[in-house]
Amino acid sequence: MSLPEHLFDAWRSARSARRPAAFLVRHAERGPVESLDTHELVRLTERGHHQARAAGRQIAALSTRVVLHHSPVERCGETARGIAAGAHDAGGGAEVKGSVATLGNPFIKDRARAWALVRQRGPRFIREWFDGELPTDVFEPRAPAARAQLGAVDAALRASADVEAAHVLVTHDWNLAIVREELLGITPERAWPEFLDGVVVSVDGDELVIEAHGRVGRAQRGR
Repeated sequence: MSLPEHLFDAWRSARSARRPAAFLVRHAERGPVESLDTHELVRLTERGHHQARAAGRQIAALSTRVVLHHSPVERCGETARGIAAGAHDAGGGAEVKGSVATLGNPFIKDRARAWALVRQRGPRFIREWFDGELPTDVFEPRAPAARAQLGAVDAALRASADVEAAHVLVTHDWNLAIVREELLGITPERAWPEFLDGVVVSVDGDELVIEAHGRVGRAQRGR
């Protein structure tokens, strides 16, 4: 498994309209998470490393230049470096710019209370969070959390003068679930973000265009 075809369709659509575009994707396959307290230590599996490299070869077929950012969590860094290596394998150029804090979990305001709530509520916690039923000093509400994720993508695109490059930002499933429900109406219950799935974000004047699975949403830049 590498990046799904719907993301490539969305990227091609954005570029055919001359819009700078970026992939916002989940990391490749990781090992099992035994405890929320130590989840950030979990790395990619061997299969995950192969997935990331294959994704890089795919992306290099779209653009000879790939620019990458990633969450501070190491499995996202591993994914970004694997994508870069795959792009180089395919004869493209790739640069890993480094980590972006917003691609981690800035929406978790109190880690101890958050993990306790997750354990207490079980699988229903994310619906309660997204529906605004959990304390906002523990979990940031869905709408501002989604804006922050899109802001990270927008900032990466603004910082680059290379509009022809394929920009890739590697993040986590919760981050993508927030964006997909808020902007596209794709709930986690309907489709959880799988490894290397995500959304394409492109710039259209004062708006960001968000696309995934054939759905399109828009958000104002800088909001």
